[in-house]
Amino acid sequence: MQQMTTGAKQAVNGARDFFNTKVAPAVENSGAKEFLSNHVAPAARSAARSMQQSTLRPGLAKLRGLATFILPAAAFLAIISLFMPVASAMGFSVNYFSDEAGGEGGFLLFTMRVTIAASVVAVTRKAKLSRVTAAGVVGIVAGLIGMIDGFRTMGSVSGTCYASVGAGVVLLALL
Repeated sequence: MQQMTTGAKQAVNGARDFFNTKVAPAVENSGAKEFLSNHVAPAARSAARSMQQSTLRPGLAKLRGLATFILPAAAFLAIISLFMPVASAMGFSVNYFSDEAGGEGGFLLFTMRVTIAASVVAVTRKAKLSRVTAAGVVGIVAGLIGMIDGFRTMGSVSGTCYASVGAGVVLLALL
């Protein structure tokens, strides 16, 4: 857990440095700041107000509480799917950690472990900001990465002769 925390802190510091040295200067020079303040910010405020009003319903409060427990479970199942067959052809099967996968398994494993760590932090801290940023954003990013990778792999495998899509890639795309 300590290694995951240290790794997450390094990733955050690297992202912050990248933002401060590359993204922020580019935004300053592009005029995006004015566009953001004139067009995007009012729409975001309106959306936040309507979302806040809709989450005051009792049924959504229960669902919101369950989401912090569902996310690490889905990430754990996604980790299991990495070890399942991605494709099989002529009696051989390949998973994400096979040499043929090109190291995708390590990246996906890291992504899912960060998601689980962020979810654990969100559950233990009970702070609204950590739930939104840590669990929500990390969960969405990891979910998109897994979904895109899963569907992309399914497309490549299904276009190949004598190969069939494995359960691991389908499960990863769904989770």
